[in-house]
Amino acid sequence: MPLYPDAKTRIVANLEVIAEGGRVALIAVGMFTEQQFADLNAVRRGLSLHEIESREIVFIGRHIYARRSKDGYTVEDMVLQIESALSRHVRRFRQSKNDRHEQFGWPVRWIWQSGV
Repeated sequence: MPLYPDAKTRIVANLEVIAEGGRVALIAVGMFTEQQFADLNAVRRGLSLHEIESREIVFIGRHIYARRSKDGYTVEDMVLQIESALSRHVRRFRQSKNDRHEQFGWPVRWIWQSGV
């Protein structure tokens, strides 16, 4: 499973400290599956970006909080997005080919696709 059992609790804790103006440490929250990791690096190679070297997923939260809170997202909304994106059921990472928008109306550019 990509997210560690205590990941949600630790992610929420980081986001709440950030919301109060505090500083937080980098935390390990999960591990990409072999397939997710291979797909992600294939996309990165196609974009002429360096490959990610480790399957471990680390999190601080400052960026997501700054971007999403100003758009009306709650900490719980942010956690739901993270959990959805890092689900073990997600199989493929690809660029969105349509004008799909997420729940707050923002365009979705890259998506993890469920399925085999």
